[in-house]
Amino acid sequence: MKQEQGDDGDIVLSKKVFAIEKNEAELVNGIPVSGEDYLLLVRQQAESCTQTTIAPPPAKILQLDLPLEYQFTKDAPSNIDLLPDPAWQTLFDSCFKRFRKERQDMKHVASSTPLATKNHQQLHIFCTTCSMDDSTLLETIAPLPQTMILKLLKLNKEWLQLLAQKMSSNDQPKDKSYNFENLWKCHTTWLFSLLVYVDPVITSLDISILRDVCRACIVIRNSLQANSDQVIQLNIIITIISHCFGQSDLK
Repeated sequence: MKQEQGDDGDIVLSKKVFAIEKNEAELVNGIPVSGEDYLLLVRQQAESCTQTTIAPPPAKILQLDLPLEYQFTKDAPSNIDLLPDPAWQTLFDSCFKRFRKERQDMKHVASSTPLATKNHQQLHIFCTTCSMDDSTLLETIAPLPQTMILKLLKLNKEWLQLLAQKMSSNDQPKDKSYNFENLWKCHTTWLFSLLVYVDPVITSLDISILRDVCRACIVIRNSLQANSDQVIQLNIIITIISHCFGQSDLK
């Protein structure tokens, strides 16, 4: 059939190119028996298709207040003086990927884990008071299911944000055993160790959690002084997410 442009600009089917005497195509097991039947079948299918049109652009573009994890254009700008050296990031990226692959190859996800039954307060106590070396911490995280790993990432990010707020406001607690440096090291070590065991194949929701963690680290880093240990620890986490997980727009 020929295509012609109608008065409204739409493409419409008009005259038949080939005259076919039959009204219905003759099919055997769904296959046209002749070329004529094939042409008739194609014509019938074309006529049954929904006619599509091109919608005009909206007269007014709505400005929606999206959740933070989807606000790709509203990230906090990074302080250039606090950015790590790109050469170091490239080297660290390759080393971390090898280390992560080795740990991933050795892990075995357990069907159940004691951490899964703990509430937020119990998890906070466990993460901040359980004295484990780096190797033991990795072995503790290795059998955790992915949902638990992502949950702990979110929680440690939130706890680190609260800790940073207290540190910046000099809100010293009455409890003398409360040590900012030890708590900071706990949360950053947990974040690093959890990132080791994030699955290589992750969903868009998982990516949004990682981006949220990275954004929080960038905001906290911007409030710190250059060359401090805290900046170095945050740059490690930021580099892992931006390089190893492909979120290169976060720096």
